Amino acid sequence: MFNSYEACSERLIGLYGQLDHSELAGSKILVLLSRLKDGDTEAYTHIKELLLNDPNELKKLLLSAKKADSKNPQSHIYREITLTLIDIDPSFGDKIRAFEDKYSSNKSLETSYLLSLSGSNIERV
Repeated sequence: MFNSYEACSERLIGLYGQLDHSELAGSKILVLLSRLKDGDTEAYTHIKELLLNDPNELKKLLLSAKKADSKNPQSHIYREITLTLIDIDPSFGDKIRAFEDKYSSNKSLETSYLLSLSGSNIERV
């Protein structure tokens, strides 16, 4: 049976090949995902720390997932990568919502629901 670390590592490895690598060119996250795919178990911890501490690297990863989804809408790579990140560390949830607020033309259902609970004004699109 997989533990959480192993399960999330396997999910990241599976998503690595589906991401749009042109969006990740020259990024640290692409190098670390490649190392994880090649069996470097320490890369998992480096990925977590990098994405928690470097908003630019997280932005590149999420934009890459969105671009891959735009090419193949049935893939749901963005959804999978966000769920995986939240499984790795729940604090990714706030970082992903901030990304969606800034880069998504339409907010996710979850984000809209959370905004409605907080009493924030929700923009109608």
